[in-house]
Amino acid sequence: MSVEYLSSLYESSDPQTWKWGNIHKLNFTHIFSSQKALEKAFNIGEFQMHGDQTTAANNEYSFRKVIERNDFSVKVGASMRMIVNLSDIDHPLTINSTGQSGQPLHPNYKDQSRKWYYGEFKRCLMNENEMISANYSLLTLIP
Repeated sequence: MSVEYLSSLYESSDPQTWKWGNIHKLNFTHIFSSQKALEKAFNIGEFQMHGDQTTAANNEYSFRKVIERNDFSVKVGASMRMIVNLSDIDHPLTINSTGQSGQPLHPNYKDQSRKWYYGEFKRCLMNENEMISANYSLLTLIP
């Protein structure tokens, strides 16, 4: 029964062609993408995911949606990853799942998503003097 189910799901009876990521996909969907014409501008993805809730590449899908609709799309996972070397605490390695900005027209809206997907990181500066030397921008919000 399981083989029949997977054969129909993957549209192939050859288990060598069955890849986890072909059905376990992730899209970061924006609320505006409910308008079909805006999907490409606002959504980030589609990524073929690996892993599940019991692996280091942690992500999850809804068992209910699998039973009801054969929908294995990923709904939960790491939104940010961080590695901190405690002997060099001023330079952690981090990555966001999408980008640093929540503004779709901003260049940093989805600039980290590919690196996140491929398990890459970026080196951050936590030392104020280093940030000044690197010409970081400062945004001050005053109520």
